Amino acid sequence: MTDPFLKALQAMNAASAGAGAPPVPTQEAALVAGLVRALKPRLVCEIGPGTGAVTVEIARALGELEGDRGVVVVDSWRGSLSEWCDAAVVQGGGGVSGDPKAEFAAAMEAAGVAERVALLPQHPPIAAEILDFHGVRPGMVICHCDAGRGSVVEELRAFHALMGGAGLLVCRDASPWVLPNLRRQLWDFARDCGQPVEWVGPWMLVGAQVRFAVAQGGNGVAAPAPSQPAVQTAPASRFAEEDEEILIPVEALDLNGDDRL
Repeated sequence: MTDPFLKALQAMNAASAGAGAPPVPTQEAALVAGLVRALKPRLVCEIGPGTGAVTVEIARALGELEGDRGVVVVDSWRGSLSEWCDAAVVQGGGGVSGDPKAEFAAAMEAAGVAERVALLPQHPPIAAEILDFHGVRPGMVICHCDAGRGSVVEELRAFHALMGGAGLLVCRDASPWVLPNLRRQLWDFARDCGQPVEWVGPWMLVGAQVRFAVAQGGNGVAAPAPSQPAVQTAPASRFAEEDEEILIPVEALDLNGDDRL
């Protein structure tokens, strides 16, 4: 990446890296990589990356495309040792130092994608302001909504504004026991934005480029069955009852394997 601010972030990340192992690939990481190949964004922002498996696949997909492309990883949990809770949670670090930031940087080095990854250890809404200040505009935002953070919708609003209403937001909702009302909040967010919506497995796609992404079909992106609408629209009103059943089509995608990120 040639952007001065992002290169400065990379330099700080590299200074903390040690020896590590790359994250274990997952099916869902391949799905996101397919979206990246279809839309060809110059810059992707990933919020709450977990083990970094998705980060690695995004970076590799960007590396297949021409031009200066990269991924900014936003994760306040990796900001300092004071925010660290359990070294066992961060997989692939090889016990570098017990510092989540160092272990993540080491995992990216081991996967061979460090030159395309910049870690911004900040709370997402603040990170969006920092990127805006430096004139950094992502074309795609990946938000792992099941990471246990309580301000997911606030994060999405901040990054949707950062993209200027363009691009594509990809939100992962796979842990209803962590944030039980999250899917309902995501529908409300999409409706308020007035953007098309598509569900692929646990991933919610929101944005003007949804139709194009779904139309691509291959490259890891599940195309909709002919009998189903390609793109949904968020409900016009909020759900009237708390216990109302939510029926959302899930396209033909095998997600029965290991879905840990």
